[in-house]
Amino acid sequence: MKNVLLLLLVTCLNTTFSLADKYESAMSMAIEKLYQSNSLESYLDAAATFERIGAAEKTEWLPYYYACLGNIWTSHQTQDLVAIDEYLDKAQVLLDHAGQLSPNNDEIVTLQGYIYMMKVVVDPPTRGPEYSGRAMQEFGKAAGMNPNNPRATVLLGRMQMGTDQFFGNDITESCSIISRGVKMFDDQKPKSKLDPVWGKEMAEMFVKECQAN
Repeated sequence: MKNVLLLLLVTCLNTTFSLADKYESAMSMAIEKLYQSNSLESYLDAAATFERIGAAEKTEWLPYYYACLGNIWTSHQTQDLVAIDEYLDKAQVLLDHAGQLSPNNDEIVTLQGYIYMMKVVVDPPTRGPEYSGRAMQEFGKAAGMNPNNPRATVLLGRMQMGTDQFFGNDITESCSIISRGVKMFDDQKPKSKLDPVWGKEMAEMFVKECQAN
């Protein structure tokens, strides 16, 4: 009897590890696919891949997080304002799901700010008063939860820089925040190889904007 129980235990453990390996492998390939995307279609395809993984792995927040990110990045690929809103609305639904699976997560809070930030882009004069403040609040909240999160810090600086530029204010302080965030990327310590590490190239682009102004 003991041998039978031991065999069953080993079998269950092997199955569990096998499923975990499959999930990690699928996620790693999908993340690579997302990071290498360079067109609207490829971003949407990557986002759809994460949605399929999320549907299969119902308790994992990362697939929905990356599916959300994929839709946000898709919104960068078009100038159709109606389409941008549609991609951001889809991103919001996915992020809400991720937040239910992983509450009080600074990476999820950062993406919430990112969505608000992109909502401003659609119509700055009309949406700026509402969404700028909401974006700043979310980025600030994420940075407070994790002061070492480079994405929260850089996007906070970029949002502040955009606000300063809109009102004709000096951007020295906002650019200083961006520069501080850039330095954080080299010190990132993700808990797993699937955790978010994106943003350095975007941050460096923001630094160039600062240098040009």
